[in-house]
Amino acid sequence: MSETYTQVPDWLLSRSDISHGAKLVWSRLRRYAGKSGKAFPMLSTLAHDVGLKSGQCRLYLHELSGVGLLAIEYRPGQRNQYSPLQDVEPLQDVEPLQDVNATPSGCCRGPLQDVAGATEETKKKQSGNKTAYSKPFLELWGAYPKKEDKAEAFKVWKRTPGKPPVVDIVEAVKTQSQSEQWKAEAGKYIPLLKNWLKGRRWEDEHREPTKPRLEL
Repeated sequence: MSETYTQVPDWLLSRSDISHGAKLVWSRLRRYAGKSGKAFPMLSTLAHDVGLKSGQCRLYLHELSGVGLLAIEYRPGQRNQYSPLQDVEPLQDVEPLQDVNATPSGCCRGPLQDVAGATEETKKKQSGNKTAYSKPFLELWGAYPKKEDKAEAFKVWKRTPGKPPVVDIVEAVKTQSQSEQWKAEAGKYIPLLKNWLKGRRWEDEHREPTKPRLEL
């Protein structure tokens, strides 16, 4: 019986802001997705393959979505679509380990050297370029009314664990944008996005302002 492997890329393995469980789930989804970049596993199947309960696996999916490493398309009546994303340039010449006849030393020598080399090259390219923002963060940035300190906000975004899907965070922004505090004095009291994220303000309970009662 042939063995198959799920690889965790070096750039993901070194991310201290992502839990080990989330790294494992991302790597398994990437294996499912292959060259198409899209995967459609049942939650129970994914959880079983990585040795988790479905509830734990769901939390890791939300974590990955929150840090911009997973796009989730919820499809009622069908399996959800998962698209694993990367915060470095795609490594086109890295393939899953399939040659079961290769020796352990040869197995490690080929693909792992390719990953390390590509990662170093990517770091050099990115050092001279502008910040590469993730798609979920850009979606949030587009909805947030105060456009200041974008790069710092992105740093906080990447470091913040346990975020819900970005659609839920954007919905919280839209709700709070209608508050009297955010509308006052042309948005003077709207916090910077980096501070809003640090405070996990999407968790705030929104209360409609109480309308004065008219005495008859």
